[in-house]
Amino acid sequence: MLRAVTSCRALLNCLTRAHHSACVQNPCWVSENKLFSSHPRLQFLEQCQSLGQLKEVLCYIITAGLSHDHFAMSRVLYFCAITSPNLDFACLVFSQIGRPNSFSWNTMIRGFVSSGQPVMALSLYSRMLRDGMLPDKYTYPFLFKACGTLARNGLVLGRSLHCHVLELGYALDLYVLTGTMHMYGQLGFLGEATKVFDNMPQRDVASWTSLITCYAANDCWEEGLLAFNLMRDDCMKPNSATLVCVMGCCAQLGALDQARCLHSVLEKLSIKFDVFVGNSLVDLYAKCGRIDYARQAFDEMPKRDSFSWTAMIAGLAMHGLVQDALHTFLQMKHEGAEPDAVTFVAILGACSHAGLVNEGLKYFACMKTEHKIMPDVKHYGCMVDLLSRAGLLDNALDFIRSMPADAGLAVWGALLSACRLHSNIEVGELAAKEIELLPDFGGAHVLLSNIYANASQWDAVSNLRHKMGDQDTKKPPGYSSIELRGVVHAFFVGDRTHPQSHEIYHILDELTLKLKLHDCTSC
Repeated sequence: MLRAVTSCRALLNCLTRAHHSACVQNPCWVSENKLFSSHPRLQFLEQCQSLGQLKEVLCYIITAGLSHDHFAMSRVLYFCAITSPNLDFACLVFSQIGRPNSFSWNTMIRGFVSSGQPVMALSLYSRMLRDGMLPDKYTYPFLFKACGTLARNGLVLGRSLHCHVLELGYALDLYVLTGTMHMYGQLGFLGEATKVFDNMPQRDVASWTSLITCYAANDCWEEGLLAFNLMRDDCMKPNSATLVCVMGCCAQLGALDQARCLHSVLEKLSIKFDVFVGNSLVDLYAKCGRIDYARQAFDEMPKRDSFSWTAMIAGLAMHGLVQDALHTFLQMKHEGAEPDAVTFVAILGACSHAGLVNEGLKYFACMKTEHKIMPDVKHYGCMVDLLSRAGLLDNALDFIRSMPADAGLAVWGALLSACRLHSNIEVGELAAKEIELLPDFGGAHVLLSNIYANASQWDAVSNLRHKMGDQDTKKPPGYSSIELRGVVHAFFVGDRTHPQSHEIYHILDELTLKLKLHDCTSC
């Protein structure tokens, strides 16, 4: 019925032409109260739990002669497009509405976006304009969300929609501007996103939260925290969505002082300690090094879902408390919570770090047989890491070859790292050759060079170093970070950009000297 435009360029041209031909429509709506009082059976529209029940009400609507009533049909459409999505049936209902109003168009657009069909949503927008229906301020946030999910041409289409917004007079509408900013952030254009934010005539909690989300989505964790502090300076009260987003930034930075501050804000504002806030708090404290605080937050949660249990299991495993992690997994199953694919990544990762080969194999098998979860590349990567760390490199190689999909950099990298640990040149060379076929493989040459060096094969080291120079191979630099008095400091290898680098290196030299003296004394 509705067909996606096959070419994004064609869709863009269609949007532009249709936009200029749009005209204002003022549909007549029947009063909700009047309609419900005249036809009390329509109240079942709000009580439907399944498509079958909806069809029964729809039969009544048709026999009662209400199929041309905008309000009744829009409620039917909302159920099958949003509440209990069945877009094929929604399209059928939509086609029977004589002249759909903006609410019906918006419902269909939102339904396509929510179901992961952004091109269909944009195509429907184009048809909406051609049919002479002018969009309202509720149309564009869904369309911007659609553009934000398009890797190719999303920015071009998004900018075209942004132009439509300006031409239709929504340039000052906060709801539309927040959607515009979020779209630019999703696509990685932070400059455009912040420009939209800076030009907002006023800001509410949703716009501030969206800005923080944009920073978090682009790994700009410190900027996200700074935006939150500016929000507080602006006397804007954060909500649970804001705090969940900011807690994610803190977790990535390992900023414990900031984490405690956020927890106190949470309590001071009496924000509901729901499952989303609780999950974020558990993950936050675990990543900030306080697994005891994470456990306390977990125990105090009034309700838990599979994400709650997974966050707790992953946190325990991260802190080396593997037996506690496995016990928590058993407790999760005992309480009736169903583990998902992410839960098993945490469990297999715990087994890997503790060298529990048999347990890892058992959980990997249990995932498929008992829980009907098909393993993906992350699960195979955990198993390869588990076998490799235990020195079972041939078994790990067999595991890689049995994978239903390409192994990828993480899996081959785990095997190569283990080859260095166990000085296995043969398997290491094989892993390095596979990694060379992948993008961003610079670190593989460094690991292979170390394997050769450990085996005193200096000619091989020299040849590999020359090869790296010829290919201009570069390894992304690693860095460490530490929080001190609420400020996160990051240090790269050989970094001297810190304002106190002279004092830092002086202390390091003293520590190195003391360690050498201690070694000599021990001898």
